[in-house]
This record gives sequence, C-alpha cells and structure tokens, in this order.
Amino acid sequence: MTELEVKGAEKSYFRKRAVRIYALSAALVCAVMLSLALGIDFDPQKQIFKNGSVLAAISFYGTLLLTAVAVILPFVLIPKEKTDEPSLPDMEEYKGYYNLDNTFVKVLRICVATVLMLQGVVRLVVTFAGIELPSFMRAQAYGLTYNVSIVAMLTVFPLALYFLPEVLEKLGDVNGRLHLVFGSVGLIWFMFNLLEAYFDKLRPLSSEYAQLIQVAYAVMLLAVTYEIKYRLDPSSVRSRLATSGAACVIGFGLGIGQLVMAVSVGQISLGATALSVSMLAVALYFGARIFFYEED
Repeated sequence: MTELEVKGAEKSYFRKRAVRIYALSAALVCAVMLSLALGIDFDPQKQIFKNGSVLAAISFYGTLLLTAVAVILPFVLIPKEKTDEPSLPDMEEYKGYYNLDNTFVKVLRICVATVLMLQGVVRLVVTFAGIELPSFMRAQAYGLTYNVSIVAMLTVFPLALYFLPEVLEKLGDVNGRLHLVFGSVGLIWFMFNLLEAYFDKLRPLSSEYAQLIQVAYAVMLLAVTYEIKYRLDPSSVRSRLATSGAACVIGFGLGIGQLVMAVSVGQISLGATALSVSMLAVALYFGARIFFYEED
C-alpha cells in the first residue's frame, strides 16, 4: 500500500471507531434517561408518563434523537468505498463471518440465545396458563387468532439458534444456509412484538412509552436484516453499522428502563420482564458486534 492509501485506511478506521464509541455512549445516556423517566414519572396502571413530566419529554425525544444520530452518523463519517458495490452472495464468506468473533462475543451469543429460549418458554407457559395473554389474543376484533399468536411466539426459537451457528454446523449446516433461513424466520418474532405493542389496548397509541417500544422492535428488525445482508454482501458496511448502532442505543436504553420501572413500581410481570431482558440481550449483542468486529 502507498503512503496515501495507508493514511486513508487509518482515517477510515478511526471514523468507524468513532461511530462505535458514539453508539455505546448514546446507549448509556438513553439507559439513564429512560430509567429516571420510567422509574419516577410513569403511571403503570395507565401505561403512560405522568402529565407534564419534564423527565418523560427529555427521555422520549432524547432517545429518538440519539437513535436517529446513530443511523445518520455512519453515512456522514464513513465515505463510500470502491468496494461498496454490491457483490454476489458467497456462502463460504457468509459462514466465515462468525470466525472473527473473540471469546467475549462468542460467550455473549450463547447468553443471548439462552435468554431468548427462556423468554419463549416463559411466554408460552404464561399464555397457555391464561396468566398473561398477548394483545393479539385480547383484540379479537382485529381478526388475529390464538393459533397465529402461538406460531409467532414460537419463532423466537429459530431466532435463538441464529445466534448459535456452531450448533447448527454440528447439526449439518455446513454451508450456512440453514443459519440464513433461521435468521430470516426469526425476523417474524420482531414483527410480532412490534405489532403486539401497536395493537395492545392496555397502552394508548399516544403513549410515548408504547411508541418507543414499537421503534425499538422496528430498529432491531432492521439490524438483524442488515446483518444477514452484510454476510451475503459485505459491501453494506455503513448500513450495518447504522442499524446495529441504532439497535444498541434504543434497545439497551429501553431494556434497562423497563427493568428499573418493574422494580420501582413493584409490579413484575413474567412475560413483560422476559421481553425486556430479551430486548436488552439483543441490544448488548449488537453493541458488542459493532465494537469488536474489525473486518470492516
């Protein structure tokens, strides 16, 4: 490489590092803001923030702003490179994506998969027992049936295996195609939770809290989608960093905030808590992914 190319590579590296550091810092700020707002100025009965709450306004608009900046920043700081042209899918490269993980990320992936599986079990148990019904089952007027809801909840299990490609390889997934399918099926889980938050009659549509939940699941849906796309087409570096960073920011902030709220009000719901922990786990995964993965 020429001296000019070396300097360009160094500049690109530091700009990508700046994007990563911003995402992690913004996630911590969101966690503090939402913890204070949900822990102090939130009405758990009405599922809305207290009227006129300054904390609620700051946390709501602040979280949306920091998440939006996480999306925009990679496209502003990281120039489009010559290698950013779309390429044909290469399943060998797809399979090798996880080989770059260090021990911390590998352990984190196992933890995320475990959390998602436990969440799936808890959610199914409380649903079949009639303890906590998803909003789709309470809103029959929308034509969404019990069976559809159960199937959608079951998609968390292929999503969990998406984080364990080593296990799939031992089951015969030698070229990564099964992993690709499981990840794609797992996207239904994010869509299901997004729609459930939207149709939940226990939360007014005007509730900032409900809106943050919907945005969080939508962003995580995009993050997983672009991670799958990146493995098939490594040219989409900026899009992957943008969606992963945004998922880390809002997912971590909202996950921590929801857990703080549950403890502060003393009303711990098994299903809701399991979802909050799952959201937090996935956010931590994307935070670790963008920080430790140096290939791009």
